[in-house]
Amino acid sequence: MTIFSRSRRSANLPKNEPKPLRNSFSGKPSTRANRKNLTYQVLEPRQLLANLSIADAFVSNGIDTPKEPVIGERVWVTSDIATEDLAVDAEYSIEVHINGIKLETNGLTGGAGEAIDRFLETGGGWFVEPGTNVGEVWIDSLDEIAETDETDNYFRFEFQSQSPNLSEKFLWPFGGEAWQDYVGVTYPDVNPDNGGVDHRGFSNGADGAISFEVGLASNQGVDQGIPIYAIADGTVGYTVNGENDRYIPGSSGDRNWLRINHEGSRNITSLYSGIRRDSMQFEVGDEVARGDVLGYMAGRPHRREARSSVIVGIDGTYINTFIADGEVYWESQPAYPHDNSTVARSWVSNVGWGFQVNEGPSEFRTFPQGESSPVLIGARVNGVEKDEVVAFEWRRPDGTLFYDSSDTQQFTRLYGDFSSNTTLPSDAE
Repeated sequence: MTIFSRSRRSANLPKNEPKPLRNSFSGKPSTRANRKNLTYQVLEPRQLLANLSIADAFVSNGIDTPKEPVIGERVWVTSDIATEDLAVDAEYSIEVHINGIKLETNGLTGGAGEAIDRFLETGGGWFVEPGTNVGEVWIDSLDEIAETDETDNYFRFEFQSQSPNLSEKFLWPFGGEAWQDYVGVTYPDVNPDNGGVDHRGFSNGADGAISFEVGLASNQGVDQGIPIYAIADGTVGYTVNGENDRYIPGSSGDRNWLRINHEGSRNITSLYSGIRRDSMQFEVGDEVARGDVLGYMAGRPHRREARSSVIVGIDGTYINTFIADGEVYWESQPAYPHDNSTVARSWVSNVGWGFQVNEGPSEFRTFPQGESSPVLIGARVNGVEKDEVVAFEWRRPDGTLFYDSSDTQQFTRLYGDFSSNTTLPSDAE
């Protein structure tokens, strides 16, 4: 802004001087009688300051009705957002925390070029903890908008989680020996902003995961017949059966799965997938008792490894049954993989490692031992972390060392596969 003033007598103007300035108030020339200081102001272009505000926020299923979630339920946050005098090309951000877990959404344009005052879904994907939960919402969290009032951009709220009121805690769904016949693959992802983090804070490599998934130590487990059990009483609501349960190159087919609707006012369901073809024991409408064998663990045609999973749902969303270490939902469960690292399977073979864990020959013949015969040593381990340094040793029956290796494994889940090439000794040992 520039401010200046001028005052002149018209009678003393040189011949070529421009005409006298006119009084901006009277429109008359400035004479001795009406002489005044005339002030001029040059203004830069300006735009009206905008404002964004939050009047309310609560957990929901993505609509404008608050809900009372049960422990472990997946929730969204709905906020009452108002905007005023936002430019048509304005963009802003919203940051939401539930119990300190952050989700930030950028490049929002709702209300740009208009004034709004309405409920908006401002983030989702958190799983509710027992007791008191704390939610926080910031609008324009990156300070992209010049506002008339910066004090109404934050809202804090609390809510209590409810008991699921189970008549009986769930039965562990997989038979066999945990972390030997199968390994832990994925737990539900508790971090909607930077996914692949489970309830214990470990990376499981599955952004947005809602299921608990295990992988067979090898495809021999498909032929072995490891049972999948119903976790609670209920009625079969849907099935897919007859699909291939082993890897078929180029296939994109579905896996075999079954859903059970459980009794109760909250519409709890359990969905079991990765069932061996034609092993399913029930059809739609059948009553199922807790502990009934539903079928046997297997895989699906578009994945090399055999995996089975369980998803627990409620009122159209999902439950992380491992919140609070699973004590609310499970009668008993195996130790968390990282608390009990194990070798699920190991081998020395002249067949590639992929055939050891993927679908391959149904049996391996003893291969001839020649001088310095090349072989592959491999193992599938349970309970490892991404980039964790794992040392492997293979020992003879008498305890002497045959082979050892220490490498940084680029594991992306709760399990890992290791393989290395070596040679057999020239003489039998």
